[in-house]
Amino acid sequence: MSPPTSITSPAAARNNGVGGAGGTAKGGGMCVENGTVATTNTITLTSCAINGNLAQGGNGDTVGGNGLGGGLYAGRDFIGVGSTNIALHAVSVSGNTAAGGNKKTWIGHGIGGGIYIDYGVSVGLDVFTVNHVVQNTASTSDDNVFGTYSVIP
Repeated sequence: MSPPTSITSPAAARNNGVGGAGGTAKGGGMCVENGTVATTNTITLTSCAINGNLAQGGNGDTVGGNGLGGGLYAGRDFIGVGSTNIALHAVSVSGNTAAGGNKKTWIGHGIGGGIYIDYGVSVGLDVFTVNHVVQNTASTSDDNVFGTYSVIP
């Protein structure tokens, strides 16, 4: 188990995460993803602003990449080992965009304009945060939040 990490009062604003040719972009403002070893990562964000960011899937010759989590991507590694636990307290997430890349035969997906929560990741949002994940956009689905979260005190 890795030691917990706490981040207080930062701002992630006007950043762009862009996938390479046909590649996936994860978290325009912030990407929290477990590594490739069996560890548990615990991240707490407090009094943060994640605003005006872009996760843009890469343009490809035949396939457009996915844009996941315009503001925040909360995910696991591709191997599926370890776990990630994230708690958000008094965090605003607004004006972010997740957009799929262009292609010749397949347009990428833009999912979770504000927050993208991958399967198997434990995410808790306090009531303030739930009420302040607003006015985000996604080109395919789930403008504000994609995935499952718990409401925490």
